[in-house]
Amino acid sequence: MIAIAKRNIKIFFRDKMNVFFSMLVSIITLGIYVLFLGDNLSRGMDFPNAQAVMDKWIMAGILATTSLTTTLGAFGLVVRDRASKIDKDFLATPISTEKRVAGYTLGTFAVGLIMTVFTLVIAQVYIYLNGGSLFTMIEFVKILSVTVLAVLSSTAMMYLIVELFTSEMAFETAASVISSIVGFLVGVYIPLGVLPTFVQYIGIAFPVTHSASLLRQVMMRTEITTAFSGAPQEAIEGFELVMGNILQVGETIIPVWGSIVYLLLTTVLFYSAAVLLSRRKKK
Repeated sequence: MIAIAKRNIKIFFRDKMNVFFSMLVSIITLGIYVLFLGDNLSRGMDFPNAQAVMDKWIMAGILATTSLTTTLGAFGLVVRDRASKIDKDFLATPISTEKRVAGYTLGTFAVGLIMTVFTLVIAQVYIYLNGGSLFTMIEFVKILSVTVLAVLSSTAMMYLIVELFTSEMAFETAASVISSIVGFLVGVYIPLGVLPTFVQYIGIAFPVTHSASLLRQVMMRTEITTAFSGAPQEAIEGFELVMGNILQVGETIIPVWGSIVYLLLTTVLFYSAAVLLSRRKKK
């Protein structure tokens, strides 16, 4: 299992283009924000630290999407092994399906975590150079904890998706589609709260949206407290609902523990489904 994980990590980072394209959505999102969205979004907000608020809002969204796109890119190796019949060599060994799945999953999780933490460092540098504040140690620990959970959830979800493909071309097409829509579902390009209700519900059903929500609640707390100093709680809650910092289904606001439980449950569900699907293919 460990040997398979190490192999996957080495192959991923050896392919520089794969590393680049797995980060492409995050790079494009940051570019769009810096060149177009940033000023427009902050101008529409009537408080002095609007730029700092929006910088951390976009960076939290980028971190969440990075957890998905990098794990998706790393799992491309599974399809490549399948297309080149390398997976037949694994099937001929005494390695169990569960260990093989665990090896691929562990390697991809490590890749996703490394790339997302790297993105976190870049995000902090950008925020600081743009006049924002450094994360406190407590904030950083919380962000890192949510990042681990986000990458874990994305890893399980992406493994289930790649188990559906045997052709590299079909997988690459699907990966392009997923990478294109993830920013909208998570509410990175457009705040989730301004989208139609049915689109919001689709986004809320998407685990990565919960990762973005948790990250935003941690990363933006200081700035929001400053921006809404003296304002009623209803005003703060209304802003966070529009921006997707907190999620709501009907009249029920999803608490922090609710998003954490949802991420854990979907991780178990997706991973179990991937193992079952892989076992059926072996038979």
